[in-house]
Amino acid sequence: MNGEDFITLAGRLAAAPYADEATYRTAVSRSYYGAFHVVRRFFDALALGSSHDHGEFQRCLIQSGHSRAVLAGRFLNDLHSHRVKADYDLSNAAVATASNARECVEVASDICLLLDQLDAAERLLIKTGVENYRQRIAGGRSKST
Repeated sequence: MNGEDFITLAGRLAAAPYADEATYRTAVSRSYYGAFHVVRRFFDALALGSSHDHGEFQRCLIQSGHSRAVLAGRFLNDLHSHRVKADYDLSNAAVATASNARECVEVASDICLLLDQLDAAERLLIKTGVENYRQRIAGGRSKST
């Protein structure tokens, strides 16, 4: 089981011929969680450690300084926003449409591609950028206490 399995399921749900609102909301949610697990595996592979803090992965990628990682972080942030609406805002019908569900699946797939296509040198740059970002925020916390 891996993140891509969730993204594949989300794609099947988004394309289901007789899908209903619950199906589309589930597709949005699975798209996000699939992408989250892909990013988590990426961080583990770089020995950056796993986290259950969804925002940390987004912030670290965005602050890494590498253009593809920044884009992946922004995409993950966007998917998280859609997931929150799909799971918690049942009055928001716009999130529960076939087009939105398909778009979320595409964005999750784009995150996979962005990270999979990185070469070793790019991965090292991202790792260094994330470590530097974490040091900056840790230093900022210790100065304020």
